[in-house]
Amino acid sequence: MAVLTTAATPLVTYKQYTFSGMKDEVLTRVNDPDGDTYSLRADELLYEGISALVLSDYNRDGYPSLVVTDNIVPTLLSLSYRIQVAGAAREISQPMLKILALTDDLNAADDTGTGINDHRFIPIDLTQYNRMNDANERPFDDEIYYYRQGDFIYMYPNDRTIGKVNITYVASPHEYSSDEIMNYHFSLDFIYKTVEYAAGRIREQQAGE
Repeated sequence: MAVLTTAATPLVTYKQYTFSGMKDEVLTRVNDPDGDTYSLRADELLYEGISALVLSDYNRDGYPSLVVTDNIVPTLLSLSYRIQVAGAAREISQPMLKILALTDDLNAADDTGTGINDHRFIPIDLTQYNRMNDANERPFDDEIYYYRQGDFIYMYPNDRTIGKVNITYVASPHEYSSDEIMNYHFSLDFIYKTVEYAAGRIREQQAGE
């Protein structure tokens, strides 16, 4: 009786970059493979490149490890309508690059005990806030506006009862070890663009030397 055999499934491998591998790629692109001239500068520019891409319109799927959600209880804040997001007394767990969203904590009952909160949190800028004297510009009953000013995220109107709130934001890049696999933190496209950013800045520096 013949025995059927199947070919072994080929091992699929993926391109991986460590932090030092990203740095080596930058140095190779600027003709300094041994890092005699631009080693420290490459380190700095990789972090700068990560931050610059995050602050652009790059999709958040490219940097999942930097997207953080913290739970905030407004009644426990020094002022219930503002969240400190910068400075030594910040009320979030990590330094913030930019805020992504405020949402109700859907697992928390509201203060009346009747169920979850049901607000729509809408980002506005200071120009829009300054138009709040116009009744047509004010939020509806189920809406809460929020905006950044200085070290704080402010919510408006400031007398609206809010239960627990989730604040989702992009945190600053961690300090990565040389052998840390960056694919665990970023998409491959994001890694390539970060490398190109760093190399491009060094090329600009070379052109001016």
